[in-house]
Amino acid sequence: MRKQSCHIKSLLERISDGDPDAYKQLYYLLFNSLYKFALSIIQSRQQAEEIVSDVFVKLWMVRQSLTGIKNPSVYLYTSVRNRALDYLRKDRSHTIVHLSPQDWEDSLIELKDPSDYCISSDLMKKINAAINQLPPQSKVIFRLVKEDGLSYKQVAKIMEISPLTVRNQLSIAVRKIGEILPGYIYEKSTVGKEKA
Repeated sequence: MRKQSCHIKSLLERISDGDPDAYKQLYYLLFNSLYKFALSIIQSRQQAEEIVSDVFVKLWMVRQSLTGIKNPSVYLYTSVRNRALDYLRKDRSHTIVHLSPQDWEDSLIELKDPSDYCISSDLMKKINAAINQLPPQSKVIFRLVKEDGLSYKQVAKIMEISPLTVRNQLSIAVRKIGEILPGYIYEKSTVGKEKA
């Protein structure tokens, strides 16, 4: 995560000098993560995409002041959160909703290590199903920490909660996922023994 943070800062410095290639790189680097975060706040895929696009447009408009941003990831996630909440406030017919498992099926757990590719697609579905069974706040925190690689402090700033709450919610999420997955693992190990 530290390496990515340095890369993001480097891109922001280039963007502040008006480099459109750096802007494009930053967009492709962060769009999916920011989109999933926006989608966790509002139900509309189209609106989540528009919110993230608006944040990037504003980023380009204020590019001269980007070098003063100490933590770019927190800045961008907070911008997306604020835009999503503004959208919900403006249109009172919308409420903060909890996404159904189908809404997160598109999201994939990032495979960073070659050994990770050994995980079957069936297990990936079980893991995503387990994540989707988490309470809404735990689900968002789990995804920000485990999938997007943000620190407890960064997530706490983004969600306007304490780092201790982030730690506790993540602990709850990991415990609940652990309770769901052993049944699956046991089923697989039993099936293998029956065939032997």
